[in-house]
Amino acid sequence: MTSQKKTDKTILRTIAGFAAVLAVAVGLIALGNRNDAASEGERLKAGLLTAHEVRMAFQTVGGRLVDRPIEEGVTVEAGQKLLALDPTDVMLEIESTEAKIRQQDHQIAYEEEGIALALARADETEASLWRQIEAAVANRRSAAAALKSAEADWTRAKGSKLIQ
Repeated sequence: MTSQKKTDKTILRTIAGFAAVLAVAVGLIALGNRNDAASEGERLKAGLLTAHEVRMAFQTVGGRLVDRPIEEGVTVEAGQKLLALDPTDVMLEIESTEAKIRQQDHQIAYEEEGIALALARADETEASLWRQIEAAVANRRSAAAALKSAEADWTRAKGSKLIQ
């Protein structure tokens, strides 16, 4: 029984130790210095009415901040400029995109010229083939007429008894 009591005491001490460590950790977390953005914002703006919604027009645009005419805590009107970014990066991106568009326009014009040239060649080839067909039809008619003439000559020759 004595070893059972010792084991129970050891388990109780272990549980009590974990509970004490847990209590200390919870206390440190609850009373600790909060340096997150929300805590700092509340500390700096204590007693001020803050906006529930802020819309920034350049949330996804990168760049260097070049102008900040409004200081924290100042009352602002709707539409008033709060911050300004250096437009160099955005302008370079716009110019690059415009250059790509111009390049694509030139590529389209080149391909359209190629199509027009191919169509012109096809028209010339078609006209040449029609001329060849017309010449072949004329040659066939000529050959048919020559055949009729030869048959007529043959028939006359057989009738005159020259050929037997």
